[in-house]
Amino acid sequence: MANTTLIKTIQVVLPVQKKTNINTFDTDMQHIHDMLATATIFGISAADLLQFQTDITTLETDETHVLSHLAGAVGALNAQKIIVYNEADAFRAVVQNIVNKPANIANAVELVASAGMLIKGKSSKTKADLTAKPGAISGTEILIKKSVGRKAAYLWYQQGPNDAKMVPCTPPCSLETKVTVTGLTPNMVYSFECVPVLPVKKPKKGGGTTTGTSSSTSTTAKVAQGIGKATQSVKVTVV
Repeated sequence: MANTTLIKTIQVVLPVQKKTNINTFDTDMQHIHDMLATATIFGISAADLLQFQTDITTLETDETHVLSHLAGAVGALNAQKIIVYNEADAFRAVVQNIVNKPANIANAVELVASAGMLIKGKSSKTKADLTAKPGAISGTEILIKKSVGRKAAYLWYQQGPNDAKMVPCTPPCSLETKVTVTGLTPNMVYSFECVPVLPVKKPKKGGGTTTGTSSSTSTTAKVAQGIGKATQSVKVTVV
């Protein structure tokens, strides 16, 4: 009787747990939403993603209520955190089912990363802050930045072989975490940089101005210009 080699099931995991710090939790959940919104292979419905976004936004509001010391805010935050986690876990199950299909196993790591998730046992380094891959047309590059918040804008910069310093990409700015940069020279190495920008929180009446260097208990760390800055060198290839 011939021996049969069993293919080990790839286990997909979320980048956060229910007990994860709320700031990290918010950011990673938003990243999962943004990635799934562009990863059509998983077949996540627009309605489910809209509900997921609504619940993430509610969670962020609950967080501001906790920081404002509103009565019952902590309980509401914890309950909403479980709702968001369970939604993401349902998406995780869908992703796991897709990547374990025979036709997709060879590209499992890339597929899981495109959902903003991880493979159990793999280094968390696969969850890059900024990634780049060749676009469908020669001279283009697809850049994907990990989300820093729902209201963020993203400034994109590049440095090519003939550039003395970083210059704005085409396009130079987006409201999405994923852009296709155009006008690049094929077979040349470029460095790319993304600078997220969020509106600065207004100071409370009678209080001082807020800055991006306040304590970790303040929301200003999430709204300061330039947080999450990342660079990555890539080689643009002809498709």
